[in-house]
Amino acid sequence: MTDDLADLLTGLDHQSDTVPTVLLVLMLVFLAAYVGAVGGLLSPRGRRRAAAVALLAALGLCAAVTPWVLGPLLVAGAVAAVGLFVAVALLFSRLLGLGASARDVDTPPADAAGPVGRPGNAPVAAALTSR
Repeated sequence: MTDDLADLLTGLDHQSDTVPTVLLVLMLVFLAAYVGAVGGLLSPRGRRRAAAVALLAALGLCAAVTPWVLGPLLVAGAVAAVGLFVAVALLFSRLLGLGASARDVDTPPADAAGPVGRPGNAPVAAALTSR
């Protein structure tokens, strides 16, 4: 079983000279769009668009790799790496006590706040001016 996986991974060494650049660009687009899709920075509409871009980049990545099995492995590895990064960052944040003061401020999520300048942003504006 491990020999089969090693044979698949050595397939990356046998790619043409132009394909690794395409793979890197597709992986960068996938990672950026995936983080945008699962994070809370974008609006729901923006997250849907980021998810669509991530899906298209993942499909392109699967199509660009010569043994197609490597594409899903790379995508799964990227998703696992983002999850591991978030878990380690959360662990360090909890161990160091960071973010405790942010829990004291009662602000709505970014989706419920609405655009800047509308009355729905009063709690956000109050939180920002209280510091």
